[in-house]
Amino acid sequence: MQQNCQKLSENLFLTRANYLPGDGWIVNGAILRGETTTVVWDTLSKPEDLYFIDELVPRDHRAVAVLSHADWDHCWGTSAFPFDAIIAHHLANDRVLNELPGLLKRYNKRYNNFFANVTIEPPDFVFDQPIALDLGGKTLELTSVPSHTPDSIFGFCAADGVLLVGDAVETVPQVNEARLVPGWIAALRKWAEDPRVKTVIPGHGEIGGVELLHRSADYLSALIEGKTIPTAKLAAVDRSAHRANVKKMKAL
Repeated sequence: MQQNCQKLSENLFLTRANYLPGDGWIVNGAILRGETTTVVWDTLSKPEDLYFIDELVPRDHRAVAVLSHADWDHCWGTSAFPFDAIIAHHLANDRVLNELPGLLKRYNKRYNNFFANVTIEPPDFVFDQPIALDLGGKTLELTSVPSHTPDSIFGFCAADGVLLVGDAVETVPQVNEARLVPGWIAALRKWAEDPRVKTVIPGHGEIGGVELLHRSADYLSALIEGKTIPTAKLAAVDRSAHRANVKKMKAL
């Protein structure tokens, strides 16, 4: 088993990869297996990050990739495996088709073709209303949660008690659109009160429980209320994100 894959339970795995070459920031994904279907939640930054998944997807399984949102570091690894379907929010489709190709060219130029093996693959199926994927013996519920980006979604599997939240939960959640913050907070509070949630897997940082949801909701609430938020103990990347968030919130 590769070092960038951690077994959390018999049928749940945490996947991890570097964000950029020489960068200490980590991107998270997950692999969730049912009796008939395996879901790969986010395909990480490049195909090489997922080449090991042949070991984890049973040969008789349907393999489905689900994108938490269309930020490049969560979907540029999709070509690593011949997925039967790629699922995302309907707003992600436009981003994949129109935003990511130009970004890929710029990043390959900037990072000496570090992403040369990336083939951008658009979703096969998009949605805006909640849907449930039957994995065989368990269900993965997909719900739109406009937050870090308008195309962000959550995935919840009650059988495993796992909530997959993409970039809606971070040490300092990055605000791109201030108008989304009130609904974002409400969604985090709602899920934090759900007793079925045992494990929360964010798009970056360490996994944990509902305390991660509370932490991000508390931060966003303080931000929207204009409260002073201590940043001295934060990493440089989080301090930078906070400064950007303060500027964006002035538009609300």
